[in-house]
Amino acid sequence: MNAPDDEIDSAQLLDELSLVQECDALAARITEIEADLARTKKKLTTLHAARKSDTPAEELKSRLAGVESTNRTIRAKRAYLTQKLSMDDLLEESRKLTASITALDREKAQALASSKMPVEGLAFDPDGVTYQGVPFSQCSAAEQMRVSMAVALAMNPSLRVCLIRDGSLLDSDSLEIIREMAEAADAQVWLERVSEGADCQVIIEDGAIATPKATKPAAPAASTAPANETYNY
Repeated sequence: MNAPDDEIDSAQLLDELSLVQECDALAARITEIEADLARTKKKLTTLHAARKSDTPAEELKSRLAGVESTNRTIRAKRAYLTQKLSMDDLLEESRKLTASITALDREKAQALASSKMPVEGLAFDPDGVTYQGVPFSQCSAAEQMRVSMAVALAMNPSLRVCLIRDGSLLDSDSLEIIREMAEAADAQVWLERVSEGADCQVIIEDGAIATPKATKPAAPAASTAPANETYNY
């Protein structure tokens, strides 16, 4: 028989098997680690390519600590630029409107200068109508009456008929001014008054023409209206 002379030591074989298995496990582990390392290196290369700068980590940490303060400054700058742009637009619009107003004022002044006023001294200012440089509301009653009559007559140069309401509020001086101006312009004046006197020519009651009541003749006035002037009471 070709059998060995000595018995085989099984314990020695077991030890050797254990060593082989441990070596195989370590080799497999090394292979796994090398594959993991290759993957890690590949990922590292990708991350390096994705970086926007070579700024060190410590500097990035320092910048991160002050990022909110920096962002507040940036937001304030953006708001300022937006407001400045809006302000520039508003200033440009203001300049255009100012130029337009100036042109309109110039046109208005030229129109007033070339206009023929019905009364010499009648004009306009930013507050309204003036007469002889005085606000019309501050003129005397006689001046207001003369100006008003002149304007009314100028508005109807061919018809030459004026209607004055609230005539009961006019005193004798105002009535005389009306009479003189109507006579000079050959105009007819209809004067509305609250009265029942004999001097009434047309009496309106409840919206209809009424027959004048018989009254004693009134004494003739110092000044009478011309034939073409009518007083409506």
